[in-house]
Amino acid sequence: CATGSICAYSGSNLTGTKLSWTTCGQKSTAALSQVASIANARSSGTVSARQVTTVRAWASANSWANVPSTYWTAITNVNC
Repeated sequence: CATGSICAYSGSNLTGTKLSWTTCGQKSTAALSQVASIANARSSGTVSARQVTTVRAWASANSWANVPSTYWTAITNVNC
């Protein structure tokens, strides 16, 4: 995930198809069949993977996280 961006991946451990954004806000992940991991390449703040409004995983600045497999197909957006 490029510096300053947030990313969502279809595979765990930052693998598979990637969506990336350079601005914060609520970002739809509809283009992915599932969201299995997220990355936060920003220098501050957190990024969350959400099922509508419920947070299922989060990543702090300059880190990444896997989404629990139970929720891979349920994630609808990422938010920062």
